[in-house]
Formats: sequence, structure tokens, C-alpha cells
Amino acid sequence: VVLTEVGWYKTGDFVYLVEKSGHLFLTARKKDLFKLSNSKYIATQQLESLLKQSALVSQVIIVGAGRKQVAALIVPDIESLKIFLTEKGVDANRKREDICSDARVIKLVQREMSDLTADLNEYERVKKVGLLPREFSIERGEMTPTLKIKRGVIDKNYGDLLDKLFGDGD
Repeated sequence: VVLTEVGWYKTGDFVYLVEKSGHLFLTARKKDLFKLSNSKYIATQQLESLLKQSALVSQVIIVGAGRKQVAALIVPDIESLKIFLTEKGVDANRKREDICSDARVIKLVQREMSDLTADLNEYERVKKVGLLPREFSIERGEMTPTLKIKRGVIDKNYGDLLDKLFGDGD
């Protein structure tokens, strides 16, 4: 931690100060932000926390750095997803891989995530979703020993899915 010439600590956090009260509010960690192609910044932790409120989500990572919009790669809570699909009249008695690759299932989950982010700014709304059939893991290098998801590794491991999700370089 380094002190600036005006007495602030450099912590890697983005904050704002309410001048009247003197309160300091943490908005995001610098390493958890990325910029869309329209120069808007996305606070991934906030979006991921919002999506994790859904019973359908076991793990999630927000992606879209340099793209026109954000998307979510979701590892579904398979039991909750099967209940959800049964309620929607979709066959849920299948392998996890089959469920996660079914276009109807992806569309239903996408709609749920879109509803969860409907009150956000247009550029923050999740409109594209990829479903992953397996949990992120330390063994594949996707998580740290403290279970934090490694964005760069996810981008590399799921590059083909991201290209498909965003299409034509979007």
C-alpha cells in the first residue's frame, strides 16, 4: 500500500466520497472491472452477486471485455435447474451436458438472467448466457486455492464458447 501525495492509500479499489458526510464507499476492485467496446466499465462482482441470487446459478462469471455487451458463463445448480425445467414443461431427465447445450434451456435461463438485471443500465444487462456442464476447478487452473475464479484462464478455456456466444467478433 502506497500513500499518495494528498494522503490517500493506493489499494486498487474504486471508491467515492460523500463530501457532506465524509463517508467513503467502495464500488469495485480495479481488477474486477473491464471495459466494453463502448468505453463503459463493468463491475463484474456486482453483476455476479446479483445473478447468484438465482437458485439456478451455482457459479457465474461475467464476460465481455472489449465486446459490445456483457454475457454470463453459468454453471447451473443442476437440481434447481431440473425443477425449473420441469415446471416449464421441458424434459429434465437427461445428462447435465445435454441440458446445458439445449437451446431451449439456454433461452429460459437467459430470460431469467435478463429479468434479474432488468433494472440496471442497458449496457450492464445480461442478454447472453452460456451454460457450462462442469464446475470451475482448481485442478484445471480456473480457480485459485482460495476459490476465486481466474478470468484469464476462463477466457482461454472457454474461448470457443465465447466466440460463439458473441458471434462475429461482437
